[in-house]
Amino acid sequence: MLPIHHFRKTGQLTDNSPNARMRGASQLKDIANVVLTMNPTRDEAERLIVQTKARIGKRNPPFTVRFDSTEAGGLSLDCGGEPDSDTLGKAKTAELLMLGALAGGQRTRKELLAITAHQRISEKTTDNVLAELANANKIERDEVGREVIFGLL
Repeated sequence: MLPIHHFRKTGQLTDNSPNARMRGASQLKDIANVVLTMNPTRDEAERLIVQTKARIGKRNPPFTVRFDSTEAGGLSLDCGGEPDSDTLGKAKTAELLMLGALAGGQRTRKELLAITAHQRISEKTTDNVLAELANANKIERDEVGREVIFGLL
């Protein structure tokens, strides 16, 4: 069974993780063995899929899918695989990796830098992408003491 559900809006005083944002559907999340979230990217036809729950086994890494119209008026779905800086470019890969990480809940700047460094993405590129995402109202930035924390909006 594959139920499809929407997220509630994020709020400042509540848990903004994807599992907590499944408004009115906590029972769906609780009985599911796997929860996948579909997140927008800069490309209108592309989505980032992030596994936020894995009851059995480990969580799979985020991957992209692309929706394209067919000549017959249908829709084709193409799995783009794991975000990769060699094919997507460093900024796009950083964006997908960070949105995927933030889909699981808030992260510190240090944690996001570690995630992007794994794909050989520089601190400067990561910071530029974080600024672009914040300016586009896709993520929020908060400071707690000396720590900078990011979350999805």
